[in-house]
Amino acid sequence: MTITDLYALIAANPGPVLLLGAFWPGLIAVVSAGLRFAGAAQISQQVANFGIAVGAVAVTTLGLGLAYGISHGADPIASVPFPLLIVPPWLLVAGVVTEHLIHPGKQESLRRPVRVLLQTLAVVVVLVAIFSVLRIHMLVFTGMLGFLGFVAVLVVLAWWMIRRMV
Repeated sequence: MTITDLYALIAANPGPVLLLGAFWPGLIAVVSAGLRFAGAAQISQQVANFGIAVGAVAVTTLGLGLAYGISHGADPIASVPFPLLIVPPWLLVAGVVTEHLIHPGKQESLRRPVRVLLQTLAVVVVLVAIFSVLRIHMLVFTGMLGFLGFVAVLVVLAWWMIRRMV
């Protein structure tokens, strides 16, 4: 079975994926809270972080799947049921909210690597998008200095936004 076959199978029968997406964050929250109240705070933290990791993998897989479909001429946004597009971001947001509510505090040891990863990813995404799509338009209409200034502003803006969020 290829990844394309897997996506087609999920799109044809989205029920199990939607059911898992609906109940997964609640299951993680109950297990994590139960462990925390039982005195196993370290394991509880790891369970909550596992919920975040599952959401991050789901969002990454969705993004790569959409990029693959679009690059091969398909329109996955129109052909995939809308709830299937919402499940991965829901898993990520619910995982982060669950972890934040059960384990409040700064948790800088976790936030710093996430911040560095997101900032690096933002810089790479901005540069790839600009150098692949907007390069000619920006060079024609603003010249080289305008293009470089635009790239710098986008990178700094993304960097600052991630720094404020995480």
